[in-house]
Amino acid sequence: MKFTGEYLVELNGKTDKYLVQGSLDENKATGLATFPDDGSVFQIEAVLKNEQLLIVIGQAGIPTLAGTLSRESSRTQASIRQNNNYPPASPGVTRDPRLLGTWCWESMDPAFINYSYWTFRNDGSIDGYLNSSSTLSSDISISRQPVEEIEYLKRNSGLWFTENSTLCFKYPNGNIVRNIKYTMDNGVMTWRIISSGEVRRYKRVN
Repeated sequence: MKFTGEYLVELNGKTDKYLVQGSLDENKATGLATFPDDGSVFQIEAVLKNEQLLIVIGQAGIPTLAGTLSRESSRTQASIRQNNNYPPASPGVTRDPRLLGTWCWESMDPAFINYSYWTFRNDGSIDGYLNSSSTLSSDISISRQPVEEIEYLKRNSGLWFTENSTLCFKYPNGNIVRNIKYTMDNGVMTWRIISSGEVRRYKRVN
C-alpha cells in the first residue's frame, strides 16, 4: 500500500515540515522524506513492534539516526495477561531454582535484531529490557527499551512461580495464568506458549 503525508520535526522552537511518500507492508513502512526548502532527501524505515515504533533515518544510503516512539496500550501478549476464567492461585507456590538469573531471547524482524532479557528473582519478581540492533548498520542500536510483558507484570504486581514444568504468573486478586510450558537443556530454556503455539528459546546470561 502506498502512502503520502507530512512529517513535522520540532527543534529549538522551530518546526520543519518534510514531505513523505513510501509504501506500507503489514507492520513495516519504507519511504523518502523530502525537505522542500533545499530539496534534501532522506530514507526512512519504520517497524511497529510491541506498541513501539522503531525508526531508522538515513541519507545517501547511510543510516544516520535511529529512535523509538512508544504509546500507551491496554494490549499485552496473552502469555502473561490476567483472565478471570483462570482458577485462583493456591496458598503456597514453588519456584524452580533453575530459572533464577537472567536469560536472553534473540528474535529478528525486517529492520532490527532484538535481544529480550528476562531476570527471574527468588522473591517472584521479574525485571528485564530489550536491546535492538539495526540490520541496516552495525553502528545503530537502541538500548534498554521496556519489554511490554514485563512492564505489565510490574504494573499489576504479578509474580512468577512454577508447577509441573509450567511457568505461571500470580496476581494479587487471586488470578493465575498458566500459559507457558518450559524445558531446560544445557543452559537453554525453551518456552512453548500454550495459547499460540509460539516457541521461544532463551539462553542463560548469568
